[in-house]
Amino acid sequence: MKLSIFAFLFIFLSQPLEAQITYIPDSNFEEVLIFFGLDSGSPDGQVMTSAIDTLTSLFAKDKGITNLTGIQDFTALKSLNCSENELTELDVTQNIHLTILDCRNNDLSELDLSQNAELEYLQCKINDLDSLDLTNNPLLFRLDFSNNSLSEIDLTQNFALEYLTFIFNSIEEIDLSNNLELIRLVIGNNPISHIDITHNSKLRFFEANFSDLEEIDVTQNDSLINFQSIGTSLSEIDFTQNLKLRVLRVYINEIDSIDLSQNVELREVNLVENNLSELDVSNNTALEKLFCSRNNIAKLDLSKNINLTDLFCTENNMNCLNIKNGNNLEIEDFFTSENPMLTCIQVDDSLYSTQNWLEIDSTTTFSDSCNIQCTEEIVAVENLDNISRFQYFPNPTSGNINIIANQNHKTLRIKVYNISGQKLLSKNYENTQNINFELTASAGIYFVTIEGEGNIFQRIKIIKN
Repeated sequence: MKLSIFAFLFIFLSQPLEAQITYIPDSNFEEVLIFFGLDSGSPDGQVMTSAIDTLTSLFAKDKGITNLTGIQDFTALKSLNCSENELTELDVTQNIHLTILDCRNNDLSELDLSQNAELEYLQCKINDLDSLDLTNNPLLFRLDFSNNSLSEIDLTQNFALEYLTFIFNSIEEIDLSNNLELIRLVIGNNPISHIDITHNSKLRFFEANFSDLEEIDVTQNDSLINFQSIGTSLSEIDFTQNLKLRVLRVYINEIDSIDLSQNVELREVNLVENNLSELDVSNNTALEKLFCSRNNIAKLDLSKNINLTDLFCTENNMNCLNIKNGNNLEIEDFFTSENPMLTCIQVDDSLYSTQNWLEIDSTTTFSDSCNIQCTEEIVAVENLDNISRFQYFPNPTSGNINIIANQNHKTLRIKVYNISGQKLLSKNYENTQNINFELTASAGIYFVTIEGEGNIFQRIKIIKN
C-alpha cells in the first residue's frame, strides 16, 4: 500500500507543469494582466492559466501590444478589446464563446473567425484585411470592416445583421437580400454603382458617401428616417414612400428635381450643389434646417415653414425669397449671398432682419411686403461672368442715370425696383449701347436690372439723393 502511494506521487510530480502556465511573450500584454490583478510582480513571460481561464472580458486597448499569444487560454472570454495596438496576427480560434471582438486599428492581414459561432459584434476597421469569412457567424448583428482592402464579402449567412459599415474598401457589389434585420447601412468610399436595399424594409439609416452610386430604390424602405448621399452620381431618387424621413442629405450630386411633398416629418434638408432649378418645401412645415446652396433655384417660398431655424441658399439664381412665416426671431443662421437677382426678401420685420441677417448681397434688402412676384419672368442668369460689361453713372444721382454697354445690343431693357421689390419702371431700347433715363422717384435706394438677348446681364444698386 505504501509503495502504491509512493508510485502515485512520483508519477504525479513527474508530470510537466506547463499545462498550468500560459506563456505571454509580449510584456505589454502581461502588464495589462498585472494591472487587472490577473498576474503579479514584474513581467516574466507567463501567467497562471487558472487566473485567466474563467475571465469573460478583457480590455487591452492602446497598450503597444505586438503579440497576443496566450489569448487562446482565455477559454471563457466573451468580450475582447485589443484595438489600437500593433498586432499583425490574432488567433481567437480557441475563444469559442467570444461574442464581442474589437480589433480595430491594428496591422492584421488575416482574421480567422470560423470557430466563433457565438460572435455578435465585430469591429475590425483600419487593418490590412483583403478577405473576411463570416459565413460561420450567424449571430453577428453589428459589423464594421472599414478601411481595409476587401473587394468582396459574403453576408448571406448573417441573418441577424442590424448594423453594417464598410467605408474605404474596394467593394463593387454586395448582396443584402438575406439581411432582413438591417437597420443601419453605411457604404462610403467604395466603387459601388448600384446597391439593392429593396429587401431591407427595416432600414432606418442609409449613408453612401463618395462612391460611384448612380441609382438607388428606396421606395420599399418605409422605415427610413435618415438618408445621406454625398459626392455620388445620383441624378434622381424617389422619396414619396418614405413618410417617416426626418433627415435628408443629398449634396454634391446631380439631382435636377425632387419631390418632398409627402415627407412631412422632415427636420433637415441638405441639397447643396445639385442641379435643382426649383424646390417646393411648402408641405414640410416641421422643417428646421434647409441647405440648398449652389443650385439654380429661382424662387423659394418658406412662408409655411414656421419651425425654420437655419437657411443656407447662397449661389443660386434666386429672384424671389419669402421667409415671412411669423417665426423669424427663431432664425439662427441666414445666408443668401451670391444671388445677384435677389433684390427683396420678404420677412416678418425688415428692421430686425437688416440688423441681424448680414450674409446677403449688397443689392438685397428686406421688406415685410415685397411686391415683386416670384412668378415674374426673370430669365436665368447666363452671362453674369460679363458683370463688368456695363458702366453706370452718376451714383449717387439726383435723378439722371447713364448706362453704357461695351458693345452694341439689338435690344436692351431696364427695370427699376424699389427696396420693397415693387417695379417702378420698365423701358426698352433698340440697337444701342447707350441708355439714359430719369429716376423721378423720391430719395432712397433703387435696383436696376439690365436685360438683353434673353438674359439678365447685370443688376445694379442706385442711390437717389
